[in-house]
Amino acid sequence: KGKGAAPKAPPPRGAPGAKTAADARAASTAQKARRRPEPRPSVPMKRIFWNAFSLGDPEAMKDKDSVWALIDNEAAKEGEGKFDTKELETLFRDQVVDREGKGPGCQSPSGSKTCRGQRARAQVFEEQRRRQICIMLARLPNVAATLQAIAEMNDEMLSRDQVELLRDNAPPAAELAQLHQAGKEMAGQGEAPAWDDAEAFVLRLGQVPSYNLRLQLWAFEHAYQEQHVMFDTAAREISEACTALRTSVRIRRMLAMVLSVGNFLNSGTSRGSADGFAVESLLQLRTIKAPSSGQGHMTLMDFVVQQVEKVHPGDIENIFADGNEAQVVKAASRHKLADLLSELAAHRREAEGLARRVVAPEVDEALRLRGRLAEVRYVKELGPLQNRLRDAEEQYTTLCAWFHEGGAKVPRPPDEFFAVWDEFFQAVRTSLEGLTRAKAPPKKLIVVRRSKSDDTPSRFATP
Repeated sequence: KGKGAAPKAPPPRGAPGAKTAADARAASTAQKARRRPEPRPSVPMKRIFWNAFSLGDPEAMKDKDSVWALIDNEAAKEGEGKFDTKELETLFRDQVVDREGKGPGCQSPSGSKTCRGQRARAQVFEEQRRRQICIMLARLPNVAATLQAIAEMNDEMLSRDQVELLRDNAPPAAELAQLHQAGKEMAGQGEAPAWDDAEAFVLRLGQVPSYNLRLQLWAFEHAYQEQHVMFDTAAREISEACTALRTSVRIRRMLAMVLSVGNFLNSGTSRGSADGFAVESLLQLRTIKAPSSGQGHMTLMDFVVQQVEKVHPGDIENIFADGNEAQVVKAASRHKLADLLSELAAHRREAEGLARRVVAPEVDEALRLRGRLAEVRYVKELGPLQNRLRDAEEQYTTLCAWFHEGGAKVPRPPDEFFAVWDEFFQAVRTSLEGLTRAKAPPKKLIVVRRSKSDDTPSRFATP
């Protein structure tokens, strides 16, 4: 008996109808949750491997407060997200690799490529501590002038860096007690204490009333304005970025275009018919290249920018105008909000602690008067500043919900979220500049030739 016909070979990868078992199972599960009509490309397409999700029932979508719900409504009413499907198929069709792996084929997603000159005097400190004090003394005025400046908290005599150096190296009470005890022991043996430079300075510094409190308050005063500007700027720039991304019609139109193009590319897979996508998927647009564009190395980012410019001319250019989305997002990406909140809380605790200490009975009147500024100004100003940073944090939480950021997971920190958008905007700018250059008329070429009869050059222009 004959063996009969051989079983049919499975269709090659990328051919219409070619699916793995995993794709089939995933597509079956995803199809139940889909609510968008699935596009039907006429040729196999490249895929965009985004993290897609579906938001459920169409009627329920109308009441959802998110950018994807708004895009869905605008797509139904105004036709947002429409693009040239024939051009997309021409540029981003998938190419099938033959069984020997020859030919141009498309790459699979998994195949991505003692102080010097010290005298022999009484020493108590360990060598490391002595070296710290000697280095500090070398950066300060003479000892008498330094001690006078500390007592008066005189800004003209000591700079901010010098004050902070003194504060960081100020002796604790235990260190002073150790020196006094050593002095008593030497005096008991009939020896007059002859201290080394480091020990002598620390003993004299200990005679300045409330020296530690003076140095701490003085250093706080120096740093306050700079710290205040840093916290205030961060709160304002994070808030502005949240507002820009939350309310921008231009951003919404671009997302609608990317969603439509991505669903077309992913037709027939579990990633198709998506209601939205994670924002980091935007960065993939520049990595997907058109193998048959005939226009150099056109990317999917170039295509999306081109289509948005067709439908909404000037939208993308306005994103990069002064004070608009790209600029404010870049500024916000510099700030680590969690660190700023922690630093500001510590800054406020320090101010409150200084305000309590300067009213202690042992504090002299001059220091007490200087210290009231910490209570009157610093404590009262830092409270509202802390509230502004918390308001910015709440705005970011709202923004994450707006973009469905994180899903069931904890959203990424705002600096990372804004950094993704900043990187995306830079890629968009590159594509826009390339599109502008392609549209520019060719420049005329000026050719200079010398005549054979003389040295006088002749000029003529060629188009």
